[in-house]
Formats: sequence, C-alpha cells, structure tokens
Amino acid sequence: MRKVLLFLLIQGYATNVCHAHSTKQAIFSIEIKDSISIRASFPWTLRKALINYEPSLFKIKDSLFIHQVLQKYISDNLILKNDKNTPLPLIRLEKINTQSNHSVDYNIWFSGNTPKTITNTLLFNLNNKHTNIHEINWEGNHLQFNTSINFPSFNIPQKKTSSIWYSIIAIPLLLLLLFIRKK
Repeated sequence: MRKVLLFLLIQGYATNVCHAHSTKQAIFSIEIKDSISIRASFPWTLRKALINYEPSLFKIKDSLFIHQVLQKYISDNLILKNDKNTPLPLIRLEKINTQSNHSVDYNIWFSGNTPKTITNTLLFNLNNKHTNIHEINWEGNHLQFNTSINFPSFNIPQKKTSSIWYSIIAIPLLLLLLFIRKK
C-alpha cells in the first residue's frame, strides 16, 4: 500500500512539474485596463521561428540583437487595432525569467485600451498547425479566442450602451408627456 501511495505521489508531482509545453501552441493572457498588457508563453521553438523570420539570427548570439528581432517579429505578427482600424503600437517587451525549459515567457505592452481586432500569426511561419490561445480579461469579463492559420484574427465584443437604459429613461418620459397632455 505504501508503494502505491508513493508511486501516485511521485506520478502526480511529475505530471505537474514536468509538463512539457506543446510546440504547436502559444498562450496569450491579455489584460485590458489603462493600457494592454499581454503575458505570452511561447514554446521552446520560438527561436526556430525567429530564425525563419530573420535567417541572419542563426549565426548571431548577441542578446540585444535577438531582442530587437523578437520585438520586430511580434510587431509584424501580433497586431491589435482599435475601432478606427488603426494599429496600436507595441511599447515594451520584457522577458520573464521562469524555471521552465519547455517555454519562454514575455510581457508585452501595447498603448491604448480599446482593441477591437486582434490578428496573431506568431509562430505560423514554423508550423501550419499552430494555434495561439488568447485569454482576455476586460471589464470583468473573461473571453477566450484562438487563432490559427485559417483564422488568424478575431474581433473583441465592444461594450455597447444597453438599450434597457434607454427604456428605463424613455418610458417614464413618455408617461410624463402623456400625463401632461391630458391636462
């Protein structure tokens, strides 16, 4: 019995700690407040995608150059547009130090706070079966969208003025007008 419990304990630990990040998925946790912050978790194959994007990167080990290429790659492939169809500029990119060998994480910030459309073709140059998963927290709502080579973009539902508020205001006004007219 002890051996079974020990085996289950070790197996549970190994499953949680040694979980490999899928090379065909990247996860983007998007927080929309005063600006747009994205925590991107890329598979370890990100470097291969960067080399496909910028072949000179194969021989260069300079971390500043790699960062510049990554920033340009993200700017070209992760495009957020506002309701006027204007791209929102990427303002900062910062690597997050993690203990994982299976993924690399970055914080990405865009200016603006009202994205309408997101196009994400990151890593599609590496694998045509790649999927980008987007988890969006905005105004208390949790939304999830995926992009793929066939569906690289999605629209974020915009906050609409509720017609119920118009009804709450309009009905009493109409009743008041009818009451005044009858007098």
